[in-house]
Formats: sequence, C-alpha cells, structure tokens
Amino acid sequence: MSVLETNPLQPKLGDAYLKLQLEREILAVFLLEHIQEVLVMPVEQITRLPSMPEYVLGLIHRRSKVLWVIDLPQMLGLEPLEPNLQQHHIAIVRLEEILLGLAVQQVRGVTRLTAEEIESPLDNWVPNLISYLNGCVVQQSESLLVLDIQAVINTPKLAP
Repeated sequence: MSVLETNPLQPKLGDAYLKLQLEREILAVFLLEHIQEVLVMPVEQITRLPSMPEYVLGLIHRRSKVLWVIDLPQMLGLEPLEPNLQQHHIAIVRLEEILLGLAVQQVRGVTRLTAEEIESPLDNWVPNLISYLNGCVVQQSESLLVLDIQAVINTPKLAP
C-alpha cells in the first residue's frame, strides 16, 4: 500500500464540532470552523436592553467589538436558561463578518462527525426546531442536533 492510499481499517476522523448542552437531555453541535471562541462570562458583564425579546440577553464587548448574546435554547423554542445564573456559557459564532454570542447551559467539548453519520432530522423534535437543523446524529448513548449556523444567524427572530 502506498503512502497516499487510505487504510480501510483506519476510522475516518470527520469534521470537528463544538458540543453544546441546550437542555438537560438535548445536545447540539456547530461546526468548529464557525466558532470564534468559547467563554464563561459573569451575568453582570452582559448589558441588558429594554424592549427586547426575552431570548436576547443583551450586548457584550469582546475584542474591540460589540455583539449580541442570545439564549439559544429559548430562541429555538426550548426551555430558557435559568434566570438566576451567576454566569453564562457562551459560544461566539462567526458567519462571514457576523458575530453572535450563543448562551447555553454548558459547553461540552469537541466531537468529530463524518457526513455519513449525520441523518435527516427526526420528526419527533419540536417542529420549530427543524428549520434550524442540518440533521442529527446518534452517538454512543446520546443524540446530537447538528445546527445550521446560517439558519440560526439569519433567523427572522433576530432581524431588526
């Protein structure tokens, strides 16, 4: 076998995804190439604005930029984050020049997925969640929702 041939016994590594806990039993992933950074930020550092939807937590200043932070589970129609949290786990996502902070229950690390593992979204998910999905993956004993970064950032819910 030449150096350029692939070994069929060697597992495919797949693409890297950031794993986010949205609810106790619901995990989601974003392609790691769309993640600028992950941080844990005290609630006091998020500036709330009046007359905004409940899922908009406010604005933060990060690396000479001001960006919105949203409660991702709540925006997706799931249970909102606990209101009495002392800090938020935030994944800052980037799509072209757009930055957005996504607050979640917890950031659970990185996992690798191949395109073959990603299946069509299951029908038993919350109906309004389907429009944000590229698919889902059952990996070991957990189901992962593969979120579409473009659908999340371009949702009409975030339009001015």
